[in-house]
Amino acid sequence: MIRKAEISDLKDIFRMGKASYNFARFAEQGLKFNSDWFSDYILKLILSANVYFSLAVREDEIIGSFVGELLPWTFDNSQILASEKWWWIDPEARGGRDAFRLIDDFCKWAKEKNAVQVYLAAMNVKNSLTLDRIYKRMGFKLLETHYAKGL
Repeated sequence: MIRKAEISDLKDIFRMGKASYNFARFAEQGLKFNSDWFSDYILKLILSANVYFSLAVREDEIIGSFVGELLPWTFDNSQILASEKWWWIDPEARGGRDAFRLIDDFCKWAKEKNAVQVYLAAMNVKNSLTLDRIYKRMGFKLLETHYAKGL
């Protein structure tokens, strides 16, 4: 089941955010994890009207999360984009339909908010080729690739 995130879900959302941070190996890039700031940020996201924040729940247990936001297109602010901020499924819960349901629900929300495109990211980790195939099968096209450099 997919449902909207609530403030009472903070503990599970925090757990998934930290797991996503570790999985992506952001610390190796010099990007830190500030627990206090992240907790406050989650609350702001949940309460924002321009943010999609939903959870995948299986047998009353939260096993996944998806956060996306609406942004004006850089070259024409009359066009709204829906961009993923993070997407997570617990490793032991992967392989089912929950990830697809989260993406589909995000796309539905984005359409209701009059977005013209949805952007999804794929981290440079061992499953990035799998995500590439999944995204393409769902109708997404590769648009650009981001590179990071610490300063």
